[in-house]
Amino acid sequence: MKLRNTVLMAIVLVMLAGFVYFYEIRGRDAREEAERVEGLLLDFDVDLVEGVTLETGEGPIEVSRDEDGWRIVQPHALTADAAAIDSLLSQLASAQKERLVAEDAEDLAPFGLDAPPILATLLLESGETLRLQVGGGTPVGYNVYVMLDDERDIYMTPAALKDNLDKSLFDLRDKRVLTFEDSEVEGVDIVADSYEVTLRRAPESADASPGEWRITAPSETRADTDAVSTALRRLRSDRAAAFVAEQPSTEELEAFGLAAPAASFTVWTKGDASQTIDLGVESGEPAGVFARRRGDDPVFVIPESLYDAIIPADINALRDRSLVKVERDRITAIELDQGDQGYRLERRGDDWRIAAPRDLEADASGVSTLLTSFLNLTAESFAEGPADDPAYGLETPELTVALHLNPQSDAEEVTEPRSASPEALRREVLRLRVGAATEIDDNTTNATTDPSDETGEAEEAKRIAVRYVAFAGDSTVYLVSETALEPFRVELFDLRAKTLVNFEQEALTRLELVSEGALYDLEKRDEVWMRTGQQEGQIEPTRISDLLWNLNYLRMEGLAIEWDTGAPVPDLTAFGLDTPAFRITAYVNDQVAADVRIGRPVPVEALEGGEETASAAQVYALVGDGPAVYQVARRLSDAVESLASALATGS
Repeated sequence: MKLRNTVLMAIVLVMLAGFVYFYEIRGRDAREEAERVEGLLLDFDVDLVEGVTLETGEGPIEVSRDEDGWRIVQPHALTADAAAIDSLLSQLASAQKERLVAEDAEDLAPFGLDAPPILATLLLESGETLRLQVGGGTPVGYNVYVMLDDERDIYMTPAALKDNLDKSLFDLRDKRVLTFEDSEVEGVDIVADSYEVTLRRAPESADASPGEWRITAPSETRADTDAVSTALRRLRSDRAAAFVAEQPSTEELEAFGLAAPAASFTVWTKGDASQTIDLGVESGEPAGVFARRRGDDPVFVIPESLYDAIIPADINALRDRSLVKVERDRITAIELDQGDQGYRLERRGDDWRIAAPRDLEADASGVSTLLTSFLNLTAESFAEGPADDPAYGLETPELTVALHLNPQSDAEEVTEPRSASPEALRREVLRLRVGAATEIDDNTTNATTDPSDETGEAEEAKRIAVRYVAFAGDSTVYLVSETALEPFRVELFDLRAKTLVNFEQEALTRLELVSEGALYDLEKRDEVWMRTGQQEGQIEPTRISDLLWNLNYLRMEGLAIEWDTGAPVPDLTAFGLDTPAFRITAYVNDQVAADVRIGRPVPVEALEGGEETASAAQVYALVGDGPAVYQVARRLSDAVESLASALATGS
């Protein structure tokens, strides 16, 4: 008996669990879906809509789906704006019945549905037709009256639906200027009033990114890739501001300046396919330029900014203004020839040295500045004449800058330094000649009329100083600002390394200080500096640290005098070094890490009054056996003097 009861109870529990699952869980989902569908004005699948007809105050607009997407078939055969159509269908598919206002209404006038301002008709793939009429607004709240087909049941729905369906032909048509994928573009032709130019995309690089652009006609040169890319991006992204004629007459085309267009922009894509936009005269309202796709009837207006982006004022605006494009690591030497003096710097491993006029360590930051300045050179404009024009002064240049490069093999990707052939680009020297000076208008400013100027006269355009510049063997003559060329007008001092002393502070084990004939020995024991000898004792840590921080990485602020190695040392009295005030020698075990002799401060004339003052004194130093006297910062002399004074007094 007990077993049977247990079995029965188990069966009842299973049945209850099944009921809960199918009714409460799965049934709940089904009920919620049924409630959602019941609340919709229209129940349809957006993907199964074959056509849409929207009737508004402007008349019916009929849209049909084909294999290429959405097309407008009435009132004109046009490509539709797919995003606009999808948005309209999405709004219809999600529109809700707020509540039933009237059932089987006899009089539709109070609801604005006797002649509804908006009627939307959907044709489904099954052949079924759905119609929604949108009437007037409700007296209270932000709702409108709607009616399905001819059922005459009146519902309320949010007024946003009416706004979303109140579309014009302009709203629903494709307003793109040209349609293409950037990855498919291989060339561009631009025709303007004063020039015609052909541009072609260079082969893609090894990492499959799009190559740079080149001007191939009227002459071969590098193009401004950013300018071409911007023009293509604007053509893809910008939209027509208005359509002014669907099937213009000959007279209308003449009025729009499109009977014989003054300008055009052609995009060539793979397979020799092309699209061209012809440009006419300026429009009034909306402001812009009349345009038409070649082969299409409609005339539309594009924004002035788009016109400026695709039709530059002159061909130079499409040229690459950078003078050189070369990998920095390929540069092995730099030569600077300033007529009366010349310098050569060479890369040796990871370091740079001055090779001429004599072998010296080069200043890494100075060399880096030279390289950066060279690689960043840009033209303010371009000269029209040939490079051998005497007016340019390039036959006897005021300055020549040459980069020596590692040669490239045929298998390597060629990096272009200018408008030369790939074969010429592989040569090992880029020699830039800087010629005569001139002035040009500053293109970043325009002549303006100052409202505060009572005469009302326009100010003159600002002028900038430039030089004619060209590469040896290249016909292109650039106009480069004097400011950009200034880094190449250097002295030997600017190029040489300025650091005189360099050591690891932690590695130092001993210091010798000579002051006024007295010799002081200092030794580091367990990270503590001690004075040795008869007056042995710990040194004030701050005095030692101050000295070492000023001694390490000691830099010359000037070069006072230099003589040949092995030659007799000249008289150093003028620099206070005939009898140095101090000599500091640092050791790592028994190896000398630094040896600096510091002269007595030499007074100089003050900036005002012409008097000699201690505050204007300069300090000179000898470093090791180097045949040179350097001007150094007085901080080191002060730090040594402070330590020497403490050692002398035992403080």
